[in-house]
Amino acid sequence: MRTGKFVLSVVLILTVLILLEGCASVQKSGGFVGKEKGKYYHIHSGVEFPNKLDGWHRRDIMTLDSFGYEIVVTYDKYNPFRAVMTIYVYQAIYSDKSSSLDEEFISTKEAIFQSHSDAKLITEKKSEGIWLASFGYVDNFMNVEQFVSSMLILNMDMGWYIKNRVTYSLMEAGEKGIYAIEDFLGNIPILWASIEAPIK
Repeated sequence: MRTGKFVLSVVLILTVLILLEGCASVQKSGGFVGKEKGKYYHIHSGVEFPNKLDGWHRRDIMTLDSFGYEIVVTYDKYNPFRAVMTIYVYQAIYSDKSSSLDEEFISTKEAIFQSHSDAKLITEKKSEGIWLASFGYVDNFMNVEQFVSSMLILNMDMGWYIKNRVTYSLMEAGEKGIYAIEDFLGNIPILWASIEAPIK
């Protein structure tokens, strides 16, 4: 009889752990992330964050302010090489003053240079109202001190900025990996073009 109770207890514990694991990606979202038809979305902007996105797997969703207007979502990619994509969604208006996309791009570059003193700007361009840039610097990536490439794409739509940062090891990714990342980032405006009126 004790064996049966022990087995039942183990099953219950495992069930709770599985449920907690399923909630881990949104437990820090502060209630500002909704779920509809199996997809999570930012309640204020309406931007969706699927569990999987073209080979990327969502790791977590976090809010950066008490009102949930600034949100950051992390995706991981393991094959054919490891990469991390961080997506920031935040308002384009501060203190009743509009912040232009160009100003935000300059501010983002400055933040990268401040965080990584050896960072070098490799490329930058503005295409159809979207800023794209790539940086190179040494970083502790995947617990290894190595030279990495960090690519940036910055867009603004319906009063919201959507900033994507993709970081990966140049040595591990190789030339084919670089092209794959560039192609993926090139499709980001299409993938995230689902912003409509903010969900109330």
